[in-house]
Amino acid sequence: MIPVKQKRVHEENVTNGDCWRSCIESILEITSDSIPYWEMGEEFEEHYDKMMSSISDLGFAYHEVLVKDLQINELISPDTYGYCLAIGLSPRGTETDPMRHSVVWKNGIAFDPHPSNEGILNVDTFGIFNKILREA
Repeated sequence: MIPVKQKRVHEENVTNGDCWRSCIESILEITSDSIPYWEMGEEFEEHYDKMMSSISDLGFAYHEVLVKDLQINELISPDTYGYCLAIGLSPRGTETDPMRHSVVWKNGIAFDPHPSNEGILNVDTFGIFNKILREA
């Protein structure tokens, strides 16, 4: 895991934060901008498809698991040395305007890409990477 800090932080109606993107770069040890940014005005579904394509191009598959649906040993993540994403509520959100945030997880928060290093308030979803086996 190579820690990659966010290059963009959320600013209402100005820019989307790139915590998810930074966590992916950290876990997959990518030091270039090969993972796309979520541009302001871009629908999340469109961005998600671009992200999955970029991750696949790097030889990995990504899937999310709700905490309530976790299976025993699912977070071992052998293809990424035990690192995965943890997603939950950001301490920068409010009760009326909650904000989501992603961090790198390995038996707890291993790295927070946000400059504040405040982490997350809870974990409701884990993002797991698996290598794609390609035929020779």
